[in-house]
Amino acid sequence: MHRILPLAALFLMACGDTDDSASDFDFATFEGGTFQFTTTAVSDGCYDGSFEPIFMPDGAATPNDWAATTELPTWADLPASYELALPAPFMAMDVTITDGGDGLMVLAPTDQPDAVALDADNFPKCMVQITISADLTIVGADSITGSATLETAGFELDPDNCPVVQSDPCEISLDLTAARN
Repeated sequence: MHRILPLAALFLMACGDTDDSASDFDFATFEGGTFQFTTTAVSDGCYDGSFEPIFMPDGAATPNDWAATTELPTWADLPASYELALPAPFMAMDVTITDGGDGLMVLAPTDQPDAVALDADNFPKCMVQITISADLTIVGADSITGSATLETAGFELDPDNCPVVQSDPCEISLDLTAARN
């Protein structure tokens, strides 16, 4: 099964039905569908928080809905392979979503995406490699929580155009929620 998963502002969710509980919900009955992802927190392990506005442009206290919704597979259809359509500046990425046990969907890349300009406003010529992975936990029929990790590498390859980062590769972590749309 090959679908396109549009992702906005990059990476993954709005809180769903608060009546859903991981202890009450049989995740094996989870039906896939269209979900609105919201980024609820960012941890920038690359550049002292300077990349946080890319994922939460209205500040750390304001969750950021992705510009587009995302299709998720039905639990019974796992593993499932997709082309993940990411928002600018990111490119599409082939991923596989697998059963991580106990209601956990594990999203992993199946190839290395092209280099992107992570922060085109401040470092327009800095091209880096970014690999995205995510753990999504089904907490109810209509709601998911999770986290995504952007492993970012290549800053040191172009010191004239890229910022000096804490380590290379480095990670940017996102906390996410998703609600059925």
